[in-house]
Amino acid sequence: MQHVMWRRVVQRAFLVVVISGLIATSAIDRRPDPAAAARTGRLVPATGTLFGAWIERDVTTVDGFKGLVLEREAQIGRRFDIVNHFYPFTNSFPRWHESWDVQMGRIPMISWNGTDTAAINRGDHDAIIMQRAINVRDFGHDLFMRWFWEMDGGYNRAVAVSPASYVAAWNRVRSIFIAAGATNAVWVWCPTSWGFEQGNAASWYPGDANVDWVCADGYNFAPTRDGAQWQTWDDIYREAHDFAVARSKPLMAGEWGALERNAGEKAAWYDAARNTIKASMPNMAAIVAFDERKWHGDENRYFNWEVDSTEKSLMAYMRWGRDPYFRTRGPLILPTVSAGDANGWEADTADPTVSVPITLSAPSPDVVSVNVSTVPVTAAATADYVTVNKVVKFNPGITRVFVDIRLKADSLDEAAETLNVAVSNPSASATLGDASGLVTITDEDPNTSPVRIYASNNSVWEGGSYDRTARFTVSLNHDSATTVSVRWALSSTSAVRLSDWAGTTSGTLTFQPGQNFKQISVKVLPDWLDEANETVTVTLSNATGATIADTAGILTIVDDD
Repeated sequence: MQHVMWRRVVQRAFLVVVISGLIATSAIDRRPDPAAAARTGRLVPATGTLFGAWIERDVTTVDGFKGLVLEREAQIGRRFDIVNHFYPFTNSFPRWHESWDVQMGRIPMISWNGTDTAAINRGDHDAIIMQRAINVRDFGHDLFMRWFWEMDGGYNRAVAVSPASYVAAWNRVRSIFIAAGATNAVWVWCPTSWGFEQGNAASWYPGDANVDWVCADGYNFAPTRDGAQWQTWDDIYREAHDFAVARSKPLMAGEWGALERNAGEKAAWYDAARNTIKASMPNMAAIVAFDERKWHGDENRYFNWEVDSTEKSLMAYMRWGRDPYFRTRGPLILPTVSAGDANGWEADTADPTVSVPITLSAPSPDVVSVNVSTVPVTAAATADYVTVNKVVKFNPGITRVFVDIRLKADSLDEAAETLNVAVSNPSASATLGDASGLVTITDEDPNTSPVRIYASNNSVWEGGSYDRTARFTVSLNHDSATTVSVRWALSSTSAVRLSDWAGTTSGTLTFQPGQNFKQISVKVLPDWLDEANETVTVTLSNATGATIADTAGILTIVDDD
């Protein structure tokens, strides 16, 4: 990524022709002639667009990096087609990243930084180039080689020297790779989109015979960059696309990103960009997101290109990744719907309620629906509980809902009884996971058993994108004829407050007659650290109207990096 001048908005004009005193007006059609939009080359999909990303969150371990990619893939419900990897000129490659990409069905892209092209043309770096070529050859799998990207941009312009020097260096590097037998490298030539808009990019072009893919890096810098105007995908990439069409080359957006202006506008930008590519950019054969919050030291500010900077932008990105036009190499990996277990207590007079969790393994950009029904095991329908047969919906981004089952009160002294909660017929955006949850109804006759209070344990995935909510359930073993209250307090065990979790740290729960459970919410904060699981404890004290049977519950924050 380079900090090039902010892009102008290209005005789409109207041509006014005066003929025989008549004025004929017609809009210039920016859509290329389909007959001229042939795109040929290696790794080019027959139709549609490859979908890839560079993801950076300051992780330092192998598992941490893998966690970044896998979490994003779980969100988009598929494997990335391309994952980008940056290397300084003197660093060796390929490394484990590229091997893992191939193992997972992706195409690795090596963004290899350039150096002084005059030195390359003198042969000063031939040994380094040859060793990299041998390593790529021995890697044995096709990969994208994006050497010296943004040669026309502000940071690289000085070491690129001149268009003539750059072209000579490009051809020298490529010829060394060919001589070494590294024919599995697919060469991606990538100036800035600004260079295409200004008409300067062509002077840096090494020629059709020496370039496999045309590429451009383009960003919508407004409103963070001073003076930058808001730009659409078409504004940024139209000239680059026209250049690729004229040469029958595939076009790659090697880096792209947008910033949030008004609430929801980044998400709308994503949706509009996706539709623009599908409708009018047939040669746009790959897009690789720049998924990073980047510090621009020369401007003394961050530019947040993260695709999950807001929940709405993440939902739009998920829609983009799941669009069949951008899914050319494999099926969707749909989230699974599962039913959880729950425990309830049978009361003597009032009918208590038990809440059964229904979970989605990953968030979806679509509304997910599933049928939920009760199935008797040893508990009798209508006699021990009120049957449930309903459709439950997960709104976009939601991964847990609860289904309440009303238990029937009786004064019989009897053994625990059970029923199943079954999930079935999920909508097209999900598949079935654990299709049955177990509800255990424990009988404790209040005539012979005192009212007791219990604190539950729970667990929640930490996540790396947005806050999640976990809940402790505090319950009575059966209904009380009088009001019950209990004090509660949250404390850190190994989790750190305001770093790993947040929220109210203490309070009082009050159970009115007929109520037998309450919940305490904990906000779980995201991070990208690769770390051990962490815990938060809820402690109960000072009960009135009941005794405390279980004084503490443990919330385990499961690290998923």
